[in-house]
Amino acid sequence: MNARIFSGILLLILCCGISFSGCFWQSVLPPKLDLNKSECGRCRMSILESRYIAAIDGPILFDDIGCMLFALEDHKESPAHIWVCDYQKNIWLDARTAAYVYAPMLGTPMNSGYVALSDSIAAVNLASYVHGVAYASWDELVLSFRLRTIEFIANRLRVYF
Repeated sequence: MNARIFSGILLLILCCGISFSGCFWQSVLPPKLDLNKSECGRCRMSILESRYIAAIDGPILFDDIGCMLFALEDHKESPAHIWVCDYQKNIWLDARTAAYVYAPMLGTPMNSGYVALSDSIAAVNLASYVHGVAYASWDELVLSFRLRTIEFIANRLRVYF
């Protein structure tokens, strides 16, 4: 009887372990994108171009890196996984290791002007071509975004006061 109970408990533990490991691996992979059927998790616009998209923790997609950055400002906790799509190669990148370019002339869906690239050299080359600014790290991107947001709000306040 004790052997049956022990084997039942062992089987239960094994099944739970397999279930949890399956959930873990699914959350680590970037999300599947179905263009024209997926919508932005912030502005609800249809996602039409993959080279501008971003995602947090797998299921939440954004049509523009700027939309994702605004959404992250609202999060109380930092997401486990943040993904961005390479502007030139059209592949998913870990957002925390990607390089970025800010250039208004890039015409991103929500006009944030931010795009991701796989390395700093590609970012510097694109930035020089489009008269933009290259950022070598995630922290530089977030700082730039916050400063641009503050500057935008300050300019709006000058109009009213």
